[in-house]
Formats: sequence, C-alpha cells, structure tokens
Amino acid sequence: MITRLKRVAESLSEALAIAGGIAVLAMVLIVTYSSISRYVFGRAVSYMEEVAGLLLMVVSFCAFAYVFVKGGHIRVVVILDQFSEKVRGYMELGTRMILLFYLIVFTKVSYDFVAVSYQLNCHTASSDLYEVPWMAVMPISGLLFGLVVLISCLEPIWNIVMGKKKGIEFEKAAPVEEETKTF
Repeated sequence: MITRLKRVAESLSEALAIAGGIAVLAMVLIVTYSSISRYVFGRAVSYMEEVAGLLLMVVSFCAFAYVFVKGGHIRVVVILDQFSEKVRGYMELGTRMILLFYLIVFTKVSYDFVAVSYQLNCHTASSDLYEVPWMAVMPISGLLFGLVVLISCLEPIWNIVMGKKKGIEFEKAAPVEEETKTF
C-alpha cells in the first residue's frame, strides 16, 4: 500500500515537473520571438515581460514537489549530524510535519487569493492578461506538494504506531557530487 502511494507521489511530482518544463519551453519561445520581433522587425511584443514573469512563477511552483521527491532541496545538516540515526529520523519526520502544516496554510491562503482575484476579475496592468489561471498554479501546486509530503510521512508514522522499528529511516536521496561548473 505504502509503496503504491510512493509511486503516486513520484508520478504527481513528475507530472508537475513536466508542466514546469513546458512552461520553461514556452518562456524560451516567447522571449526568443520577442527578441526577433524587436531587433529584426522593429516591433516589441508588449505582453512578453508579463507572460515571462507568470511562466517563471509556474516553473517555480511546479518544481517544489519534484525537487522534494528527488531530495534536492537545500539542507543544512550541521546540527542534524550531531545526533544519532534514530534521533535524526524523528527530527526529519518533525520537519516534514512542520512543512506539511505550512503547506496547508499556504494552500488555504493562496486559494483565498485566487478566489478574490476571480471575484474582482483581475487582469495584469499593461497587457490586460487574465490573472486567475496563472494564480491558480499556487494552490494547486501547494496541494499536490502537500500530498507528496504527507505520503512521505505515512511509512515512518505507520512504523512508529505499529512498533516495527526502533527508529525512523527515510530513503536516502542519491548523493550529490560536489563539482565545479564553469559557465
């Protein structure tokens, strides 16, 4: 059962990552089109900056769950490394529960924000783009990210309740090799 839920979490995060990838591609195409239009044809595309900014928001929110599942979030483990594996497991579960709480709050607040924007029929300032579909990405991605975090907490909680393990163990993300990149 938990294995099936983990696959659901991975599928959700990958679907969001694909949506983010499509948004990146759209952003590249719009900025390229705008640049060609401006410098070759002498006409700027008025909506380019707003659409690129909205697409950047989509990319950011869609990436959260995927990065979480892959273990790619920035973590400071200086204090965590001072504790035993058992204590670290409990601390990891605690931080995930805190994250879940904040995701619930974020999803509720962003949903209210979208609802008010819908009622006010909000549009962007210069291009008059309807904002609600773009804003809806926030509560949707928050909800899906929360679901992924909840699924990641179920197995350790189940093990505590059933007394199966003395400590909590989380799957380790693949170690990130430190490398120097030159751009």
